[in-house]
Amino acid sequence: MSSSVKPVRAYISIDLDNYVEGSMQILQLIRPEWKRENIKIKVFNDGISNKMLGFIHDNTNVILIRINGNMTDMFTDRQSEIENFEILHGAGCGPMLHCIFDNGLCYDFIEGDTLSREDLRKPEIYNLITREMVRFHKIQLKDSSSNQSPAVFKLCDKFLHLAFSDGAPPGKELVGYNGPKETELRKEFSTLREHLFELKSPIVYCHNDLLVNNIVFNNLKNSLHFIDFEYTGKNFQAFDIANHFCEFAGVDNMDYSFYPDRHLQLDWIRTYLKHWNNADIEVTDEDVEKFYVQVNKFALAALFIWAMWGLVQARYSNIDFDYINYTETRFREYFKRKKTFFI
Repeated sequence: MSSSVKPVRAYISIDLDNYVEGSMQILQLIRPEWKRENIKIKVFNDGISNKMLGFIHDNTNVILIRINGNMTDMFTDRQSEIENFEILHGAGCGPMLHCIFDNGLCYDFIEGDTLSREDLRKPEIYNLITREMVRFHKIQLKDSSSNQSPAVFKLCDKFLHLAFSDGAPPGKELVGYNGPKETELRKEFSTLREHLFELKSPIVYCHNDLLVNNIVFNNLKNSLHFIDFEYTGKNFQAFDIANHFCEFAGVDNMDYSFYPDRHLQLDWIRTYLKHWNNADIEVTDEDVEKFYVQVNKFALAALFIWAMWGLVQARYSNIDFDYINYTETRFREYFKRKKTFFI
């Protein structure tokens, strides 16, 4: 149910070297009744862009505080993210946003556990994922302009610019990177853009970043929710599914042998289309096959865009993660699968 309560705007920037005191200032604004001696702190280590902290009061009430990664505002539209929180909370698909501060957000905790790549292959799990994805895709936005560039192309343009711009901090000039260079990538992206536009996949409201860490499953309630709306926005319907399929590989130790085979994809897509049609329209084999072709072509876009994201992170992030290896792994998979999908 939508809430009319607007989030508090706090002109506070939390220093990661002293995040406890900074976070307590935020908590004092939204939960002044919480006693400090009754608050426990949990640091979540799943993120590779931002720092996530959970503040637990009396072992029951939990508030999350996310501190944005170094210079992430350069490639993330924070105002759009705030709007996404409000849209999704109103649609029953997202947590309530309590506070916006200079370098992060504070919002409700969604109880549950993130999934593993093995979980993604279970029919009972992807039945819930497809149902939640359809809920996202059917959200109607007030601004229904059809001439807005889909998120995948806007993000790729931005990442290409930032990855090879002159504004990176000293010592962050993509040391050790042996993948495709700027000229080749721009040419590749231009060709890919033209090819994908021809598929005429519908533009819908997409999550755009459905990796395992962004899906929370509550086993007791048999419920599932998506989290992290930094990249949520209008995009090709087939992209959201394709991107999720690419994320079957996992994050820390990516293994693309986990990319779903044809049989699993067809069953997954059929399940999605059943939810999409509300059981009012029969899902035909032709419908499923058409979607299958589109999704695997858009998988190329997903591999490409997050490889570019890795380059940007390698230049600007101060989080300890091997972004160069992440990028090169994605590019290898892109060129490997291009031989099969790009026909």
